[in-house]
Amino acid sequence: MTFLFRLPLALLVLALAMTSAPPIDAQLYRWVDDDGNVHYSDTLPPERIRESRRVYSRDGSPVGEVERAPTEEELRERERERRLEEERQAREAEARRQQAEYDRMLLRTFTGEAHLERVREERLDAMTAQQRVLNIRNDRDREDLAALRQQAAQAERTGQGDPEAIYTRIRRTQERIEERNARMEELEQSMNSLNAEFDGHRDRLRELQAEQNSD
Repeated sequence: MTFLFRLPLALLVLALAMTSAPPIDAQLYRWVDDDGNVHYSDTLPPERIRESRRVYSRDGSPVGEVERAPTEEELRERERERRLEEERQAREAEARRQQAEYDRMLLRTFTGEAHLERVREERLDAMTAQQRVLNIRNDRDREDLAALRQQAAQAERTGQGDPEAIYTRIRRTQERIEERNARMEELEQSMNSLNAEFDGHRDRLRELQAEQNSD
């Protein structure tokens, strides 16, 4: 009977010893206190948890290092950098989308470089025709303007007629000429922009056709 009671008690003592002993692969942390003293322990003081530290096994072999926890300012900076990177990627994705849409437009609109140049010339010819019409009307108004000035001068010399009415017609004629000159300048700028735009179309169309031919 004595032996039967001792055996379970011995097993109980052995189990308690195993649970209270540190695990074989338990780790130790190396940390330095405010006085410069080096400590090794399996737990860290709360105020040291955010600091970097070395980790050792129970036999003293180095296992690795734990980086310090980032500060609030560092976390905010990381978040800012993350947002900036997301914005950059979004801009690049949008640029790729727009480029793909532009390329599709070119291939749908123009059958080739010769077609593109014909369309360019047609648009330039239409603008040139508008300039010619404006020039013709300006030439006519300049002739009228010279005649009106002579009438105004004669009315002032002779005192006959209404010089003020003539001067009003002169001002209106000058305004029409100035408006047409401004319109012709706009047309000239539009023609330059059109040429630059079609130069870009032509260069990109060449690239796209070269890519298609190489496939």
